[in-house]
Amino acid sequence: MSMADVHDLARYARGALIDAAQVTLMVYGVESPPMRAPQIVMREHDGQPTFLCESGSPIVTAARAGRPALLAVPTCDSEGADLTATFAGRLRPVRVERANGVPVDVVVLVLITVFVEQVGGRRVDKVRHEIPLDVYENAEPETSLERYADHASTHVNGCHQDDLRRFVAASQGITLDSVAGACLTGLDAYGGDLHWVDAVGAHTMAIRFTEPARTTKQLGDQLCWQLSGIRLQEST
Repeated sequence: MSMADVHDLARYARGALIDAAQVTLMVYGVESPPMRAPQIVMREHDGQPTFLCESGSPIVTAARAGRPALLAVPTCDSEGADLTATFAGRLRPVRVERANGVPVDVVVLVLITVFVEQVGGRRVDKVRHEIPLDVYENAEPETSLERYADHASTHVNGCHQDDLRRFVAASQGITLDSVAGACLTGLDAYGGDLHWVDAVGAHTMAIRFTEPARTTKQLGDQLCWQLSGIRLQEST
């Protein structure tokens, strides 16, 4: 397989996490598939699988023990051929955030191996390609800018609620406790709107990029720069 093919597969794998409608998560020492539990939600952040979990869920317990895990996500290539992107690593707890006013544990899958399986009509037709982590991490996701913007808003609102509140408090010169909640909406290539509620009432702040984003990386970088008070980069 050529390096061009490896880069293509890396883009498909990155895009698979963003557009995932169905995933399978297997965790060492956990008998039942934890992703069937309604209290667990998967998000993608810079290519890293991220899970929002209710405290006490099996995945939180497994993450505290650093258990190995494997995540499989069905996807397809540019010609519609079936692929399966698989992400292997160890679970690690990151922090506790608030989602819809409820504390949730944020858990990441620290990647060790990423591979893509090309699925043929018969089992013998299946071919598995391992993707170097540096190629995967630097790949541009194979997804539309609109879908990525929706995904980025969902990630920021779900995984960084406390950080959004801190950003509002710092930018408005008010106390953190006075900010009941904050939400980023309408994100596109040009920016978005940040809404919050404090002791006075409801407010909106326009977030405008210095120039329109043309790629998903540009959109992510612009958002990080505009909301520089938010820790958008997960520690690894």
